Amino acid sequence: MAAARSLDLRDVDALVLSCCVQMPSSDLIAPAEEEFGIPVLSAATAGASSVLRALGLTPVLPGAGSLLGSRAAATV
Repeated sequence: MAAARSLDLRDVDALVLSCCVQMPSSDLIAPAEEEFGIPVLSAATAGASSVLRALGLTPVLPGAGSLLGSRAAATV
């Protein structure tokens, strides 16, 4: 997250943490959202959201950030 801390995030809508499949990112998403005050996503959270929605399931995974938080259920 050191790289993200060096960015000017004042006028951004969201932050993407780029992690490969072998580098789990889900544990970083919620703390990053809390620290930066903006939605944070990764390929893992975006992929999980997309798959769950395509299956008609509620895209909620506790602790995985706002894209997969309880508010996401309202947009299904």
